[in-house]
Amino acid sequence: MRQMITIQDEHIHLAKEWNDLLLVIRGIPDFHDFLWPSKTSDLLAGLPPNGPTITFNICKDRCDALALLPGCDAPLHIPLERFSLEQAIRLRDAPQACLKERGVRMREVDRSTLRVPWRKGKEVAISKILSELWLRVCKPIMDRIGYLVSSHSNSI
Repeated sequence: MRQMITIQDEHIHLAKEWNDLLLVIRGIPDFHDFLWPSKTSDLLAGLPPNGPTITFNICKDRCDALALLPGCDAPLHIPLERFSLEQAIRLRDAPQACLKERGVRMREVDRSTLRVPWRKGKEVAISKILSELWLRVCKPIMDRIGYLVSSHSNSI
């Protein structure tokens, strides 16, 4: 029991020492917010003035985008309801598979002598990848942040 009290006392002492050090550090000019989370207003103030900054969250439970817009005081949450982690992995790997199939991704080959005939149908694969990315990721973001898009791009 005595040892438990000693450990608890040590923990309390270290926590107080930690807080005292933070107060000293935060007293230094330009360190007033040391170890505090960044304020949204500070993050948004540093955005490029000519367009949005988009961050993605892609995980097995859900996919979302977070848009940081110049002139807005809060991030904009955009659920990507038609997109999943599995689709992201498939779409990430698909272009490499197309290139590898044509021999373009082979590191041991001298590319200056490589002549690969274009096979009909490969442009369809790349077009499908881009179309799927447009419909499931880009278009929902563009719609939500208010960019105009043409109506003929609504289906795969």
